[in-house]
Amino acid sequence: MTTTLIIAEIGTSHGGDLDRARDLIAAAHEAGADAAKFQYVIADEIVHPAMTPINLPGGSTRLYDRFVELERDPEFYARIAESCESEGIRFLCTAFGEESARRLHEIGLRRFKVASPEINHTPLLSLLS
Repeated sequence: MTTTLIIAEIGTSHGGDLDRARDLIAAAHEAGADAAKFQYVIADEIVHPAMTPINLPGGSTRLYDRFVELERDPEFYARIAESCESEGIRFLCTAFGEESARRLHEIGLRRFKVASPEINHTPLLSLLS
């Protein structure tokens, strides 16, 4: 028999705010989620700094700068993991590159979500296995 795991996709919705992340974790738990999944953002792993700006609802935006704003140190993710544990749900996180995977390993994460664009990122997949 298989078990279904309900995963709340929080991603970067916390906006880099730990209190907001904790509120989202609590809401995920209250809604019945088994896990809360975040994204470990390191801008250089996701987009090239020289990428052309794109038009978003707020106007022309450099995606690289937007991702830099979301970068947080490993302690931030360790605290999120602790909050998940306190709420009684699993902490999951997407690593987009080798450095984010290493940092997540260092805080004790052993299960990762692999983003679709990374399914052929062999060095990353080797670190995650």
